[in-house]
Amino acid sequence: MTYHIAEGDGNGRIDVNGHVLPVSYHLTAERQGGSGSRVAVSITLQAPRDWLIEKGFEEEATLIRGNGERGTVRSEADVSAEDPLSIRLAGEADVADGSIGRTFPELA
Repeated sequence: MTYHIAEGDGNGRIDVNGHVLPVSYHLTAERQGGSGSRVAVSITLQAPRDWLIEKGFEEEATLIRGNGERGTVRSEADVSAEDPLSIRLAGEADVADGSIGRTFPELA
């Protein structure tokens, strides 16, 4: 069974080939199983299509969260000029149940 634990928002930056853009992102934490299990944290954000294309974005970018931690976010498909103006990028991280607040202070 999946248990919804927390949601939160943060501000950070995405890095595409050395080019950095400020972004806001959303976090959702869910636990599979009972207490003491691992927790999956989903990270989603929207980025401007034209900026991504201009900076040479292919499949993934680095999200630099507000606390300086880095993670990878990816698009669901290749990004082209025919896509919507705002592109959804997503990533996921697994953390131990007891360390969510330290790893993702946005969720505390």
